[in-house]
Amino acid sequence: MVNVLEMVVSHKWADVEELECATLGDSKSVINELYSKPEIEECAIISTCNRVELIVVPNTSLKRARSILKEFAQPRVDIDLDEIARFFAGEKLLRHLLRLSAGLESLVVGEDQILGQVKDLYNEAKDNDTLGPVLSLAFEKAINIGKKVRNETKINDGFVSMGSVAVDLAEKILGDLEDKKALLVGAGEMASIMAKCLRDRNIEELIITNRTLERAKELAKEVEGKPIGFDEYGDYLSEIDILMTATGAPHPIIKKEDLEKNKKNDLVIIDISNPRDVEEDVSDLENVSYHDIDGLRGVTEQNKKKREQEARQAEEIIAEELDNLLDQYKEKEAEDLIASLHERAHKIRIRERDKALNKLSLNNEDKQIIEDLTRSIVNKILSDPTHHLKRAASNGNKETLESMYEMFNLREKDEDSGSN
Repeated sequence: MVNVLEMVVSHKWADVEELECATLGDSKSVINELYSKPEIEECAIISTCNRVELIVVPNTSLKRARSILKEFAQPRVDIDLDEIARFFAGEKLLRHLLRLSAGLESLVVGEDQILGQVKDLYNEAKDNDTLGPVLSLAFEKAINIGKKVRNETKINDGFVSMGSVAVDLAEKILGDLEDKKALLVGAGEMASIMAKCLRDRNIEELIITNRTLERAKELAKEVEGKPIGFDEYGDYLSEIDILMTATGAPHPIIKKEDLEKNKKNDLVIIDISNPRDVEEDVSDLENVSYHDIDGLRGVTEQNKKKREQEARQAEEIIAEELDNLLDQYKEKEAEDLIASLHERAHKIRIRERDKALNKLSLNNEDKQIIEDLTRSIVNKILSDPTHHLKRAASNGNKETLESMYEMFNLREKDEDSGSN
């Protein structure tokens, strides 16, 4: 089994409030601090609005690694991890990562955003030097599978994202959007998707605001919207039918008191941010229909049913590629062992060759004959064990590999090979 472990909090069993409470903070500082622990050889974090996942390669037992992850994460969250976190290891973890990148673990099945998020988080961990050969191979395979599933199936046909589903929900509640006015808070990737979906539904007017006005102007230009400063948003609450938010703010930025003072019409509010942008008690206001990520689940279930056939094809691709990935890990384990064995043998060869040459008076031609002879003897002696180890790895015979490590003392420091 590949020695990998992850702690997961996901939308599949956690609601939006629990996901908010499970947020660990700045991902770069989290993985750097986790990596500093002596028991952790590699680590990465996947943190999105629908999940928090810590992935590690430990140099200790999985049981001990599980305790380390809980002890590390618990002080950073506002929820009991014993109640909300689940742990995946080995093959189960690898399958989960491939499904995640393919969009099968998403709230909106087939969404493209998760693939980009996995790429970004992989690159962040790589830039921070917290990845090694085990997780690098897993992430590279996951990213390739994410692309392959989207190329070979129609799982992501059309607008498939949290943003598009949010607009679908608005249309389900209000009917035709052509005579409606919307205020969009945010100008990032998800807000951009919502803006384009609203434009495609021929929204009568789209007002866009953002903490950085320049970004609001850029998005508004793309979708023929109207940009406004964030401090102006309250002035428009009496005019709009829909308020949609998708920002990365760490706390609510849409206040109940602003709505109480300025709202005149019935208002649909859809907040797809995590943490949420809108104060939760706005739902207490008269004529306000408030929906967060949890409120999208009904619409996403319809999307899931539409894509069942594509999801089955994706699962078939993942099953085949998971087998290939596991074979790669087996081959790599054998390659590492074989490399160590050859390195140890050739160090001994060089030591003994030099002893012999020091006792003989030979010209360069004769010295080369000794060099070639000793090299040939070592390679021929190691030929059968090398083939046997490759076959053992391919068959998953870890006992043979472990016996070889012990028999030749290959986990000891290299200087051991220099002893007489």
